[in-house]
Amino acid sequence: MINHHTLLQRFIQQIKYSSPFIGWMYVYILFGGFVLLLKPKAYIHLFINQYHSSAADVFFTFATFLGDGISATILVLILLFIKFRYALMVALSNISCSVIVQLLKRLFFFDSVRPYQFFKGTHPLYFVPGVEVYSFNSFPSGHSATIFTTCTLLCLMTKQRSLRTVLFIMAFTIAFSRVYLSEHFFVDIYAGAILGVVLAYSTATYLNDSNGTPVWFDHSFVTMLK
Repeated sequence: MINHHTLLQRFIQQIKYSSPFIGWMYVYILFGGFVLLLKPKAYIHLFINQYHSSAADVFFTFATFLGDGISATILVLILLFIKFRYALMVALSNISCSVIVQLLKRLFFFDSVRPYQFFKGTHPLYFVPGVEVYSFNSFPSGHSATIFTTCTLLCLMTKQRSLRTVLFIMAFTIAFSRVYLSEHFFVDIYAGAILGVVLAYSTATYLNDSNGTPVWFDHSFVTMLK
């Protein structure tokens, strides 16, 4: 049985390995937390909502789909042809992420309303034409948790440092799309991102190690068929 000290060491190793992704994540946590301390969530949302364009409408409308469960499922299927360990990491982390997010939404923050409902009758918001907006279960953002979980794990699967920066930009952009589309407040995507990253590192701590795992973990459908 692995002791807690070993698990902690492995957890820290995963974090160090994912640089510079984790560095950008630290900046996001510090800067985002500073903004949230200074300004209420309503002010932040209204400030962001005033900036929009037709090009941004199209971009964020399509970008936001990369943060849903379907995209994560497609990635798992692709990873099955690369390495079973990778596919299992993404699958388990996203399943646990989805369960935790839904529990938080429905049991602890069930009264958390989304921007549409929050500002209804008080401040007119800009909504992207053709995008369905929801009213309830705002905190935390499931899309943000999913994409940050996935991108963190992809960072641990690549040796290219430059790609890890790209993955952070991708995760942040897709999370931000939820605010741009007025599906969530900034605090929702902020919390979702942190949750996703913690779950990703936790999953990797247990699964991203060859000791004591079946041989087939590091195979793929391709190698198994040979």
